[in-house]
Amino acid sequence: MPVIERAFQGRSTETRKMAAQIIGNMYSLTRPEGLVAVPARHRARLKTSLLDPVPEVRAVTARALGAMVKAWARTSPRPHSWLQTTLISEASSVDRSGAAQGLSEV
Repeated sequence: MPVIERAFQGRSTETRKMAAQIIGNMYSLTRPEGLVAVPARHRARLKTSLLDPVPEVRAVTARALGAMVKAWARTSPRPHSWLQTTLISEASSVDRSGAAQGLSEV
C-alpha cells in the first residue's frame, strides 16, 4: 500500500492513473471484507485524484470509485455527498467535472 499511496502523489500522469486503476481492481476482484483496514485511505486518495487537472486521471479514478462503491454496497451502502456538494459548489470547472465523472460511475 505505501507504493500505491506514493504513486498517487507522483508527478507522472501515468503513475497516478495506474494507482487509481490498482485500487479499482482491488475492489473489483476481492471481497470488501478483505479490505476493511484501508478504505478510508482509499477514499481520501481517490477524492484527491478525482479532482486532478488531467482528464484521463479523473476518468480512471471515477471508474475506481465506482468499483469501490459497488463493492461496499454489498455490505453497507456509503453515500458520497461530497461528490454532490462539489458538483454544485463554486469550485473550479475541473473539480466539478471530476465530481460529475465520479457520480456517473457511482
